[in-house]
Amino acid sequence: MDIRFTAEEATFRDELRAWLTDVLPTLGDPPDSNDWPARREWDMGWQRKLYDAGYAGINWPSEFGGRGSTPTEHLIFLEETTRMGAPYVGMNFVATSWPSSTPVPPSSSRPLPNSRPATCPPC
Repeated sequence: MDIRFTAEEATFRDELRAWLTDVLPTLGDPPDSNDWPARREWDMGWQRKLYDAGYAGINWPSEFGGRGSTPTEHLIFLEETTRMGAPYVGMNFVATSWPSSTPVPPSSSRPLPNSRPATCPPC
């Protein structure tokens, strides 16, 4: 078994590192933890930067607005953002992390139209 990263995964890591190196110094200090409106604004700003660069919802399928990354790319993303001290996804952690990580049995990979939230585009 070869557990080394593929060339594509190494490229993904290099591009992510370069992006983080450029973007993280522009964030400024996070607001006081008791200032909820400011925290929300700061978190949303970070999410916007992730989205604009194609890193928001990294493990969500591309047809639902995510990047459609592989589990290994998601792991690389988590490793690199942690290593470089990037902010966590903040108040959006449930929306971006939990639903996309929920296993879906193959038999339900194409849900019935009425079983999906109204905010999701059609399959």
